[in-house]
Amino acid sequence: MNLELAGKVFIAQPFRDRPHQAHPLRQGTARGGIALERLGEPAKLGRMATVLLSPVAAYVTGAVISIDGGQLRSL
Repeated sequence: MNLELAGKVFIAQPFRDRPHQAHPLRQGTARGGIALERLGEPAKLGRMATVLLSPVAAYVTGAVISIDGGQLRSL
């Protein structure tokens, strides 16, 4: 079993019940603490999942892959 550790990911659809959270200033605040200074994209998580599920990664077990733009700095 392998695991993707996802960081903050940008969702293009605004929050219907909380439209203030889709505001650009909120997005700037969300990027704080990320080394690459940008939010992740859902497609990037999907690509890594595709690799982990493919025959290419058939010998990969117990991997924890951080996809967070450098947000997790404790390793």
